[in-house]
Amino acid sequence: MKKALKIVLIVLGAIGLLIGILYATGNGYLPRGVYCTYLHGKTKPDIDDISLFDLRKINAGNSISLPTKTKALSAENISFLNSTESEAFLVFKNDTLVSEWYKNSASDTTHWNSFSMAKSAISLLIGCAIQDGKIGSLNDPISKYIPWSSKEVTLEQLLHMSSGIPFGESYNSPFGYMAKAYYGKDLKAITTTFQVEQTPGSYWSYEGGNTVLLGMVLEAATQKKISNYFEEKIWSKIGAASPAYWNLDSENGFEKPFTGIYATAKDFGMLGECILHHGKVNGSAIIDSSYLAQSFALWTIQDGKNTICDWYGLHWWMGEVDGIKFKSARGMRGQYIVIVPEKNMVIVRIGHQQSKERIGQMPVDLFTYIRMGLAY
Repeated sequence: MKKALKIVLIVLGAIGLLIGILYATGNGYLPRGVYCTYLHGKTKPDIDDISLFDLRKINAGNSISLPTKTKALSAENISFLNSTESEAFLVFKNDTLVSEWYKNSASDTTHWNSFSMAKSAISLLIGCAIQDGKIGSLNDPISKYIPWSSKEVTLEQLLHMSSGIPFGESYNSPFGYMAKAYYGKDLKAITTTFQVEQTPGSYWSYEGGNTVLLGMVLEAATQKKISNYFEEKIWSKIGAASPAYWNLDSENGFEKPFTGIYATAKDFGMLGECILHHGKVNGSAIIDSSYLAQSFALWTIQDGKNTICDWYGLHWWMGEVDGIKFKSARGMRGQYIVIVPEKNMVIVRIGHQQSKERIGQMPVDLFTYIRMGLAY
């Protein structure tokens, strides 16, 4: 018995020493990451992690109930949704909800993590701040708003993912920027340690740290928390039925601009409806339509493989399926808000898995979801 107790004490002591070393070496986020993933049966962040983080509430305004004329999905489509561990699939066409599917216990009140769909929301807020006169223009250098010691980068270069700052985007590395940013306690300090290493504006490279810098600019320019500004300018006006929440780096801390808006699938759809109607809700302008047009303008910069970057605007993805163009907000594990202007359609998919196969820059499952929507 004494021997067993001794072994337990040695193990606990070793664990305590290891944790102490991790904190002393600036890797204190790792125990939190292990707790939020492996101890919850995950290997990386997932859409149902709302209970694991500090949050800031984003209140809704007056709810808008769109007409509903739903049609059941085919057995084939349901099989595909199940195979990709989908939780929700919604289609809005001509401002009517024509498809609404949820898996198991999920419903129109379940809040899911947006992951990088939040990047598109940050872009919208930059447009609002310009319209409000809080930000001068996209040509402004970030040093106009936040302390910055590296080579100058403009807001447009951050939005276009061409800052030349090598943050790294892998969620598989426990020591990389993404792990530190998602599980660390001081996102601003983590982000501003990085420096410009390539000429800004010279090539496209998808880096979430760019969005963090934009979030810092927003907070400084508006003198408001990002969640509060999002509530004021967008969420309270789009007809959302429920409050949303934004993942923070610590209690009462800073929003993670690159990820972590928790909302219902239907309310994500209402945001898509606003974009579909050029930034208007019930005829009232919420987001500047000229900024939205700029957000979706094709850009001719190249990526690291010398391919013209015609798939990305100002933190929005763009593509084409079967000759029909679409725009989308996109998050890890396959979170999608898809806007199909030609069909007056918005498609929302929420789920746990995303195809690893790509056609260009687009996961192949995205094309299947869009085709499912286009069938209506």
